[in-house]
Amino acid sequence: MKSKRYCKTAIVLVTYHCNEGVIERVKEIQKYASNYIITIVDNSTQKYKQRYNLRLRLKAIDPNVIYIDHTLNCRFTAYNVGLQTTLSDFVVFRTDDDVFDEKHTFKLINEGFEEDFVFTPYYFDNTKKVERTYQRPIETLVFKKNSLLAFLPFKTAPSSDWQLMKKMFATKSKKEVPLVLLYKKPHGREELAV
Repeated sequence: MKSKRYCKTAIVLVTYHCNEGVIERVKEIQKYASNYIITIVDNSTQKYKQRYNLRLRLKAIDPNVIYIDHTLNCRFTAYNVGLQTTLSDFVVFRTDDDVFDEKHTFKLINEGFEEDFVFTPYYFDNTKKVERTYQRPIETLVFKKNSLLAFLPFKTAPSSDWQLMKKMFATKSKKEVPLVLLYKKPHGREELAV
């Protein structure tokens, strides 16, 4: 097993058949981040992976990207695998098909915070959401990795991210920050799923 690499911020990005979204996300992170490692967990079908060769394209853009050819299409299993690749102070989760303001993400990380995690408002289908509960996209949080570790691994059942966040919101210190990090497109599970 390879030794883990240290970075200030670990970014775990799970993808399924959306290589252009991954490339766009990596380029955006490069503009604003320093001392980071992006781990791409590719849940795409083997046929898609062979046809579009994301691994090769990523190495040309950022040779430090960690690419994982993952065969099980489960976001939560992919998160678990991605989190095992690095040692870091902070963790953020990203998707391949939403829009993020990485300038705000890394401003928040570079300024630091005392709490175990911070949460932010977000846009869903062009409507601003300022909710103070765990029922939110996990991409709206920035975690201190040591605080997150106590709640891992993610389960593989539906809404496992909400179950993890529910425990963290109830037991860990948190801070609301008014910066918008996520502009979520409607897709996947319904926003109010439990």
